[in-house]
Amino acid sequence: MVNSVSGARVSGNSNVITVRQRTIQDGRNGALIGAGIGAVGGFARKSWINNNEPTDTFVKKVSSGLEKSLKPEDKVEVDKINDFFSAVMEPTTDLSTLRPTIEDSKELTGALKLQENENPSQALDRIFDDANSENLKSTLKNMQDQTKIDKTVNLKASKALIQDNFDHTAGSLLKSESTSDATFKILKNAAKKIRVQTAVAHAIVGSVILGTIGLLVGATSNKSEESSTK
Repeated sequence: MVNSVSGARVSGNSNVITVRQRTIQDGRNGALIGAGIGAVGGFARKSWINNNEPTDTFVKKVSSGLEKSLKPEDKVEVDKINDFFSAVMEPTTDLSTLRPTIEDSKELTGALKLQENENPSQALDRIFDDANSENLKSTLKNMQDQTKIDKTVNLKASKALIQDNFDHTAGSLLKSESTSDATFKILKNAAKKIRVQTAVAHAIVGSVILGTIGLLVGATSNKSEESSTK
């Protein structure tokens, strides 16, 4: 007869462990295996492509990468532009207070549509003297497309860059002659980040699934083993 204390099988072997410990160990092993399989499978997937087209997430990461690659002084201008348009789109913003923001940015000032013989200051007088707030908001919103720096890092620019360096036949990135090594590296890094994120997500799912299976198998096999020794 085999004695039992708190589920443990007692013998002269100090390495004998309880059913609960064996079950947890099996579950942990399953989780580790599942995480590994999930991570490898997730990273191998071209998760930055959907239906043989770059995903919106990939486009946004490329845009972010392009923005980060700017010179410090240009990055300051992009920040000013982003803050300005966030304010324009905020319903509670008093649009009449945004003139100094435009004047403080060479990009926004350069985006003004000047009429004949008109300087930037006169253009701002005309724009902000418009009594129709909807006209003012529309004018300020349309300025974004006129900023030179924004055109180099926005989503449209990112999409154009991707399409210029994307082989639809192979479904992979292929550097074009017009793209510098530094810029192409931004594309590759953006794709890698998405693959890593996918790998992590798959690792978690794989860990949960095989970890759960490991617990169930461990519980079943170890209970059967305990029963057979009684």
